[in-house]
Amino acid sequence: MIKVVLDEYQKLIAEQYGIARAKSFVAHFNGKTNTNYEQQKHGGDFDQFIDRQVSAVAAELAVAEYLGFTDFVPKNDVYKDEADVGTNIEVKYTHLMTGNLLIRKRDRDSDYGVLVIGDMSAFYIVGFISVKEAKTETYGKHHLPGCFLVPKQDLKPIEDLFTIGDTAYERVHSL
Repeated sequence: MIKVVLDEYQKLIAEQYGIARAKSFVAHFNGKTNTNYEQQKHGGDFDQFIDRQVSAVAAELAVAEYLGFTDFVPKNDVYKDEADVGTNIEVKYTHLMTGNLLIRKRDRDSDYGVLVIGDMSAFYIVGFISVKEAKTETYGKHHLPGCFLVPKQDLKPIEDLFTIGDTAYERVHSL
């Protein structure tokens, strides 16, 4: 795992974009569009939903920082139409230190899913997997319909993901 600590400016950006994202996802919070598993499982009010969105944006900033994206600006209102970072990096965040990577059917096969855990004090980039690789029967056998749950021990080390321009590639090791 790679530890990333955001600076105060990055935290402010995460807060601003996270609040805006939460406001644009009110229907999601209410369960009217897309299943909100976190909300179903743990409940909580809209302020807690905002906190989760702020943390998700912060996780995107952590991945962008680690991969060397300078002047990264988080995206709102592009849900599943564009990658979170660069052209093909889908950041999956959980506050659970024991959490795993959750891929949804509508995630783009051409992207890489990157798992980030932690909170505003420190984020940890756990690893990655290609979305297409995650969409298998093995990872689909659990209690969340339409999702694939990849255990973190099955993820590839984040050090094996590199970028050229704004596109990520997997480093291939050969003997």
